Amino acid sequence: MEAIIPTHNDYLYLKNILEVLRKTKQITNIHVVNSSSDENIASLLKKICSSVERCLYYEYPVKGKGLAIKTALMNTKEAILFLDADIENFSLDMVLSLIEKFNGGYDV
Repeated sequence: MEAIIPTHNDYLYLKNILEVLRKTKQITNIHVVNSSSDENIASLLKKICSSVERCLYYEYPVKGKGLAIKTALMNTKEAILFLDADIENFSLDMVLSLIEKFNGGYDV
């Protein structure tokens, strides 16, 4: 399973989200898609992603969640878990619950 996280200027909770996903053996790759963030924030997003194993960073020049997701989908090969970059209280229990539901037949 791979995770896709589109973001536009959201970075405050991204490091925690990535660290939680990194601890999850079921998540093989994490795709962070910067959707036209401000230049300084784009630099932070790239730095945060590069500090976490299995995190792949993309920049999409046009603002839009759907287009950002489409960018990452072109680079995935497994089932997808979509997340937002602004989840303040993201935890291992939360992601494991999502994966359990997904494996039980739930979809997007």
